[in-house]
Amino acid sequence: MFSHARRLALPLIAILVAIASPALAQPFAEVAARLDDYPTLSAIRLEASAQRDRARAAGALPDPVLSAGVNNLPLVDPGFDRFLPTNKALGASQQIPDALTRRARTAQGLAEASATEVRLAAERTRLRAELIALLAERTALVERGDVLARQDATYAELAEAIEAELAGGQAVAFRLGAVDAERAGVAQRRALLTGQSARVEAQLAELVGLVPQGTQAPDVPILAWSGAAQAFYDVALAARGIDRAEAGVDLARGAYRPDWSVGLTYQQREASADGATVPFPGDDWVSAQVTLTVPLYASRSQAPRLRAARSEKAAAEARLQAAARMTRARYEGLIAEARAAEESVTALEQQAEALADRIAAQRRAYEAGYGDYSAVLDGEIARLGLEAEVATERARRTAAAARANALLAIDEETVR
Repeated sequence: MFSHARRLALPLIAILVAIASPALAQPFAEVAARLDDYPTLSAIRLEASAQRDRARAAGALPDPVLSAGVNNLPLVDPGFDRFLPTNKALGASQQIPDALTRRARTAQGLAEASATEVRLAAERTRLRAELIALLAERTALVERGDVLARQDATYAELAEAIEAELAGGQAVAFRLGAVDAERAGVAQRRALLTGQSARVEAQLAELVGLVPQGTQAPDVPILAWSGAAQAFYDVALAARGIDRAEAGVDLARGAYRPDWSVGLTYQQREASADGATVPFPGDDWVSAQVTLTVPLYASRSQAPRLRAARSEKAAAEARLQAAARMTRARYEGLIAEARAAEESVTALEQQAEALADRIAAQRRAYEAGYGDYSAVLDGEIARLGLEAEVATERARRTAAAARANALLAIDEETVR
């Protein structure tokens, strides 16, 4: 009677916990929002901001240069009214790099910033998938722990039933040793679950800064892939590499074009102090100049750089193709794993249902005076084992689907 009461109490406790837990459970959206504070994401976000600022600066003109000084001042008898070319000078000059070069530098910086932003979105999506996988695994561990507790209680009841059969004269003494060994195996598995639960909680704390209380993994539908390679984050990231390489080609082409410089100097002069012997007026002078670079050594400077830039672009295009192949293979592998887990859950549930029917038939036969009660308990232990496998497969399906979805860019604007 005590064993039957204990078996009834376990499901009742589980029901009470399930009723109480929603009031204490933290919503998944609230927990997932904490991912924004993950240090890696913060670092990538700041990196993207810095790259955009550098890109804006890359296309700006250099600062103008101001100068002040004196020209042709005599050393023996210094003065500004004794020698014709002596003057005080104020000047300003401005370098003007080629416009194509400046646009290419800006484009390179923006491509780097865009790539970092795609990497930020991809990393956040990946972390969200890992959060879902950890929550699903934690739920499966709890369910498996509950199953092991019920199996242990059933084994205890089975031992009592075998002892009763032994007292009735049946030769079943050998089964007591087998039951003890199986109970020891259950205890070992419960100890392993304790360690696995501690690992999962530690990973959850590292991910979101705390151990979520009662948070369940959301339902994870398998997102439909459009078939376009750039729908994958990794491919979109590789495409940003092509954009940067194209800007590098423009930068190398710009080296063939002249860089300009303009300058203006105002020279203040004074009239001669001895107008009788060395007469000269004190009119001021203005000097101006324009300079430009000439690609005189293009064959040894600009041409190799242009070839290198074009090779880098070709390499970036090859990396995009490689990323498309690898990411598609990984996506299809995860989808296959998720669907295999779904099919496994269906098969296990069908087995559990068939086993439950057989257990019910054995129970009816026992109550009618045929067979042994131990056969009923053996079937119940096997059915509980199937429940544990179902929990594991459901967690595997959720994790695989979440990781497959994380390869796809949910927000298409992010990858354009």
